[in-house]
Amino acid sequence: YSPLAWGLLAGIEPPGVPAATAARARQLVDRHLRPIAARHGVPPAAVALAWVLAWPGMTGAIAGASSAAQLAEQLPALTLLLTAGELEQLNAAFGAFDLPLGEAPPGPVRGLLRRVRRLAGRSLRAAGIDPARVRQRLAR
Repeated sequence: YSPLAWGLLAGIEPPGVPAATAARARQLVDRHLRPIAARHGVPPAAVALAWVLAWPGMTGAIAGASSAAQLAEQLPALTLLLTAGELEQLNAAFGAFDLPLGEAPPGPVRGLLRRVRRLAGRSLRAAGIDPARVRQRLAR
């Protein structure tokens, strides 16, 4: 699973992503991530990662950089502090777990997402935590 939605939230359109999904991602990035990024003077990818890092209980995020340039765009997330209003805006636009971007890319990614969600649910239940309550809390 990638908080940058397979690169879509960083402005990359990976092969195999349906056109409608890519268009929806561009719309969400342009409407929500870019204005926040501009206010902070950072790339949209840094805002997306900072948003994930701000989730309660989150200890890390998968950056997925495949080049030095991508890493440079994502590093500002480590020190970026989003305001409560910005976090609320991003939570409302993207949701806490499932980004409203349409279908996952075909092939192994879709299966990986299912496995990660199952594993996360099992881990939460093993710790005595109801996954549904976590989703509700993060969705606020």
